Amino acid sequence: MLLTNEGLPPPPPARLSRTYCYPRLHEAVLRGPSEYPGATLVVNVEDGEVIPLKQRNPFLSGERTLEDGYRVVRHLIDRDMVVLCRQPSLQGSHTTGHRIKVATDAAKSLRLNPSLAPWLTIQFDGAEMKLHVPQSLGTPCF
Repeated sequence: MLLTNEGLPPPPPARLSRTYCYPRLHEAVLRGPSEYPGATLVVNVEDGEVIPLKQRNPFLSGERTLEDGYRVVRHLIDRDMVVLCRQPSLQGSHTTGHRIKVATDAAKSLRLNPSLAPWLTIQFDGAEMKLHVPQSLGTPCF
């Protein structure tokens, strides 16, 4: 079952990464972590070098360029795929895939369509929900 447009709070899912097309990744790297949608880190997969973008952005000054073999850790954006899981549960129906819609207001909570309640057996009694973000191109294809 694939449902769409679940509301997520803005930026703090900033430590999550996904592969994305080059021009948009380049724009995110130039924006840095403080501007949404931006990026927090660039990792050179070949040698494991981590390039933080918080204090000083070497891509903005032209010291470095984004190349193949780099992984960009960027903010979540609209239409990214996530997996939502209700805890505690081992039933497969309590794990569902969603395309997200990042909320633009100041709320720091996950918003779900009420039609999900019966599917995930949500009683709004404080049950824990976990949100997982796919980390490669192959994983969103569930």
